[in-house]
Amino acid sequence: MSLIVQTAQRSDMGPKTQNDDAVCVHLPTGQGRAGRTAIASVADGVSVARRGGEAAVIATHSFCADFFATDPHWSIQTAGYRVIEGIHRWLAGQSQHYLYEAHNSHLTTFSTVVIQGESAHIFHVGDSRVWRFRQQQLECLTNDHVIRGMGSNQLTRALGMEGRIDVDYRKVDVQAGDRFLLSTDG
Repeated sequence: MSLIVQTAQRSDMGPKTQNDDAVCVHLPTGQGRAGRTAIASVADGVSVARRGGEAAVIATHSFCADFFATDPHWSIQTAGYRVIEGIHRWLAGQSQHYLYEAHNSHLTTFSTVVIQGESAHIFHVGDSRVWRFRQQQLECLTNDHVIRGMGSNQLTRALGMEGRIDVDYRKVDVQAGDRFLLSTDG
């Protein structure tokens, strides 16, 4: 079965004065892994972090580019983890320049789907979400990393937040007609 992918994207800042969301899509092109893999990534820069929007753009675009620079013998899971760890370290390092100005940090949520063959590999940090629409059923494939309370949510994980990153990974099957939706609350 060959991979046929169609994409659409929309981002709206809503009532905010700035849109800190970012998206990047790679459609199969060329030879090797890049020719048989589709990637969709979404990120939502943390609004209290002045450089959150910048972090979101860096995370999405770096993942789509750097994934294909990994060792082609690595599994998708290993390649994805390594790329996300590298992005996280870079963002956290940038935030260290503003150690006494926490609002200047590079913090972002991040979710991505890597589709190859009949499998979708999902990597997730924060409260952006990945959904699958199959046979008239919408299923959320990720869990938010937040503490809920007092009318607001507090992120417990984000790229650039801490020295070490804990990334959720999930592998699901892909069937003809499946639709994946990546969303943020941004």
